[in-house]
Amino acid sequence: MPTLSVIIPTLHDISLAKTLSAIMQQVMPRDEVIVVGLFDKVLLSQFPRVTFIFTDVSVNAATARNKGMAAAKNEVFFFIDSDCIPDDNCLQIHRDHQTEGHKIIGGGVEIDNSNLWIRADNLSMFHNFSSTNPPDNKFLLPTLNLSVHRSVWEQLGGLDESFPKAGGEDSDWTLRMRLSGYELKFLPQASVRHVPERGCWNKVYEHWYRSGQNNIRVRLKYNEQFRTPHWVRSAMCLKIFSPLIGAWVTLKIAFKAEIRTYWSCLPIVYATKVIYCWGAAKTVGNLK
Repeated sequence: MPTLSVIIPTLHDISLAKTLSAIMQQVMPRDEVIVVGLFDKVLLSQFPRVTFIFTDVSVNAATARNKGMAAAKNEVFFFIDSDCIPDDNCLQIHRDHQTEGHKIIGGGVEIDNSNLWIRADNLSMFHNFSSTNPPDNKFLLPTLNLSVHRSVWEQLGGLDESFPKAGGEDSDWTLRMRLSGYELKFLPQASVRHVPERGCWNKVYEHWYRSGQNNIRVRLKYNEQFRTPHWVRSAMCLKIFSPLIGAWVTLKIAFKAEIRTYWSCLPIVYATKVIYCWGAAKTVGNLK
């Protein structure tokens, strides 16, 4: 059985202790857990087996994960975010399939949450990775629930640290993996419960605006893979057509059979897609 290095980036996430408690119930004796970023130092005494790397200043998720991999000693890196709670058998499913020879494995995300804003945010961001979806091979994978064999990192290197907070770096990294010939295996049964601190409109707006700013860089970099139309390179077109783009993407989400129970979230999902376009237009305008 491969040994795991669990790597968790954090910026004072209030759910980090819950994440660590769930992780410590699943790790094996030779596994290691590494937390990188800014955190309450009282956690050092609460979790003596965890390696804490304090960065002194705020660093983005790509930098934190790269630091974690550089410090890691084990065969497989398991990435989880500090606002995620893994299901009881999540790590074991990753471990078992790594044993079978799958070098890159993404797990599912539980959409359901009692807070409407968080539920809609998860649905909008992770509908393709819902724990209710069937297993298959993916175009890209998020890093909030991902295992990567050390050999992949040694061949391709780490994440692009030029991406600021709120996305893009994981899409870029896993696309590089796929273009290098690796299979991106998706196993929804290896799921996590994602509970971000976005329980209000202002937080959701901020998150999706930054997401648009960052992820448009990935779409332009891999325009052939995404089949990105030429007009997307126009900030004005992105702004003008944002209501239509938002409606089209929201309709595609709405017709997924496994997530139709979340119909009450669709107005917020639509808003996030429009905001995403505004953020993307900001980046495209700056590139011009």
